[in-house]
Amino acid sequence: MTREARELLDERARRAKAAEQSVLGALLLGAPWANVEILGPADFSRADHALIFAAMSQLAVAGATLDAVTVSERLRLIERLEDAGGLAYLSELARNTPTAENCAAYARVVRERSDACAIEAAISASLNDAKGLDGHGMLKALEQRIEPVRQRLTWSRATRPTLDWRALEGRPVAEREWIDEPWIPAGDSTLLAGAPGTGKTLTA
Repeated sequence: MTREARELLDERARRAKAAEQSVLGALLLGAPWANVEILGPADFSRADHALIFAAMSQLAVAGATLDAVTVSERLRLIERLEDAGGLAYLSELARNTPTAENCAAYARVVRERSDACAIEAAISASLNDAKGLDGHGMLKALEQRIEPVRQRLTWSRATRPTLDWRALEGRPVAEREWIDEPWIPAGDSTLLAGAPGTGKTLTA
């Protein structure tokens, strides 16, 4: 592996760690669980973070308060507290997170990184599957690996509002005044573009 590749992987690991710590810290500071519903334990790159999030998820389902004490107690009951870093690490997560307000944004970063890793893994696996196959077989191997990843990515479309143009059918259209019908409407900003010498400046 080249030095540049190692540096890139190290940078990605640092960013993943920071985003995951911010998600967990924000939850410990009282961020609503709805902000992280796009995540699961498998979306965390570090095993200790996955353990902590799984414990938080169980507490959230039970309607319990999330803080360093309740989460550490849950981890202690399943004998995984030390694997998750102990109470000291949970307290550090809360202490080093400045605010809970950005929890949803942190969660998106974690999920997007997880999806990117899933895509890379699917492509790598499909290349191994395709050894010795012809073009059609290689394409089929890739499609089989990519389909589960494609289903993962539906969360991104679901969380972003879209405009249904059909909902606009039948609605009245307001009358519009024109400076130069139908090119320049009155009361709106208009971008004029064209080749040199075609009168843009004169029109403006």
